[in-house]
Amino acid sequence: QDTYYILSSDIKIYNKIDNLYIVREDDELTINKIKLNVFGSTDEGVSFMVNIDGCNLFHAGDLNWWKWYDDSPEEEKAMEDAYKNIIDKITKYGAKIDVAFFPVDKRLENNYLCGGEYFIEKLNPKLFIPMHFWDNYETTKDFKKAMSAYKTNIVEINHPNETLYANI
Repeated sequence: QDTYYILSSDIKIYNKIDNLYIVREDDELTINKIKLNVFGSTDEGVSFMVNIDGCNLFHAGDLNWWKWYDDSPEEEKAMEDAYKNIIDKITKYGAKIDVAFFPVDKRLENNYLCGGEYFIEKLNPKLFIPMHFWDNYETTKDFKKAMSAYKTNIVEINHPNETLYANI
């Protein structure tokens, strides 16, 4: 069996699943030659750093600087602190990120740039692939344009099921 399932500890499991691993923040797991480091989230689940053959892939899950317009100043500060603390942990981990999958969510209106820009500033991934933009593909173009001052290559996604090719 070459299929493994890695799920966050906050997911309810109703059936027995072979090759299932339950993880939480700060866990480290190696399966065959794939190394997984688990970081926190500012919403549900966890975020992952996956090392495969020396290539580091980061999947943020729901980790983001969720800065909603109707948040109170206290909620805004708590979210900012939680987000920055997790980014600090990732920075201290010390791995160069080759590919990052990260939420770029226009439901945050003008604040949709905050999380991704801070992530890029602090972690400088080689390649940044936006996610959580729903069917609003223009979001990826707007984000790429807004981040043009950074060295990170931002992927612009133009349609569903688009195939991406990258040399990393």
